Amino acid sequence: MALLRQRLRLTAHLFQERVEKLYEARAVVVRDKVIAVRIEAGSDTAREDWRSDYDSLTYAPIELPASVSSALVELHHRLGLVYGAVDLACDTSERWVFLETNQRGEFGWLGEETGLPFAAAVADLLEKGV
Repeated sequence: MALLRQRLRLTAHLFQERVEKLYEARAVVVRDKVIAVRIEAGSDTAREDWRSDYDSLTYAPIELPASVSSALVELHHRLGLVYGAVDLACDTSERWVFLETNQRGEFGWLGEETGLPFAAAVADLLEKGV
């Protein structure tokens, strides 16, 4: 325990609650529009962190609950962001858990996998002006 305390003192750490996930989602917020994809993990490794096993993942368009979508739009307004890629988890109680928003987050492969219009939404934003 002393060694653990010593190591914790020396570097920055981020601790978070463990979430027992049904699945995860990536939502892309473009101004007031939210487009979301359900990400199903097909391996134990991917269930822990889906980025660790892309080959086991399946994707499907998903409609987030209105309360979640409106909260994401409000968050981005408050942060002064017109774009954000949001990672979410839906837990075993079907409670949505916000993980992060990334103003440079990727969406290209999700559009290819699902046919959702992520690129068109971003192009529209750029065409009309940020």
